[in-house]
Amino acid sequence: GPPVVEEDDVVGFDDEAQTVIDRLLEGSGDLEVIPVVGMPGLGKTTLATKIFKHPKIEYEFFTRLWLYVSQSYKTRELYLNIISKFTGNTKHCRDMSEKDLALKVQEILEEGGKYLIVLDDVWSTDAWDRIKIAFPKNDKGNRVLLTTRDHRVARYCNRSPHDLKFLTDEESWILLEKRAFHKAKCLPELETNGKSIARKCKGLPLAIVVIAGALIGKSKTIKEWEQVDQSVGEHFINRDQPNSCDKLVRMSYDVLPYDWKACFLYFGTFPRGYLIPARKLIRLWIAEGFIQYRGDLSPECKAEEYLNELVNRNLVMVMQRTVDGQIKTCRVHDMLYEFCWQEATTE
Repeated sequence: GPPVVEEDDVVGFDDEAQTVIDRLLEGSGDLEVIPVVGMPGLGKTTLATKIFKHPKIEYEFFTRLWLYVSQSYKTRELYLNIISKFTGNTKHCRDMSEKDLALKVQEILEEGGKYLIVLDDVWSTDAWDRIKIAFPKNDKGNRVLLTTRDHRVARYCNRSPHDLKFLTDEESWILLEKRAFHKAKCLPELETNGKSIARKCKGLPLAIVVIAGALIGKSKTIKEWEQVDQSVGEHFINRDQPNSCDKLVRMSYDVLPYDWKACFLYFGTFPRGYLIPARKLIRLWIAEGFIQYRGDLSPECKAEEYLNELVNRNLVMVMQRTVDGQIKTCRVHDMLYEFCWQEATTE
């Protein structure tokens, strides 16, 4: 399924979501693909999640599937993933050829009602060509919502993709306030610096939430906020260079307590985009000796605290939660992954 998005932490996407929902619901009965395109950190997945969970969409599409494609996708795995969502297991399919799996998927989708399939983070036209073979052509009004950072891929799938907008200065400030103060209002004396910091994030939500994480780690004094405001230069974010979040991530990283730093960088040891089971991650942290703790809490509890803090600082994304709200799987955003990977390999 889609990642866990705290609904009240999403800013500036209502109109965007409505526009895309309208596009998904109108048009002919043929299979259509609507690509959402924008640079990393602009909120493509957030927008897609909002649409996926929208009551109108739940009502219209009998079947909704979320497939995280990413750079290292394997067509076979995606097919098996779809089959398991319908049949509960794929034991009987393990030895089938890719071609037969595609036919099996087609058959399953043919039988079901109208479907919406989200393909999140598609990197190449080749990926789309290979996946779409399995989508049946019928007149049920089936739709594919695809997210990509590549304009070429987007236009290849549909001549008029949905270009995701940057946040306005006003929206940027609302998001920063929500993320830095967790539901509370900003102190009036911090507002000038806060708005200035938000503006320098150039409308990129990921930059805003990462810097909010750095602000959470500091005391709420004018001096501290002025320092952050001054150190976030006008050139900190470059919209033409998608990986320019590096300096921002470093600011957030630098204010982490020593023990948490190693835990955060450890995300760089997994493959990019990999969904990490929280229990496994915690066991690995403990085995690596990152959880140096003397006290009444078990190392597991302490590690869980660290993980929750990294989520709280907007450095780690929760992908799934258990029924009782515990973190089940998580990952870091690609732009943060780059940072972890480089730091971890250079130390």
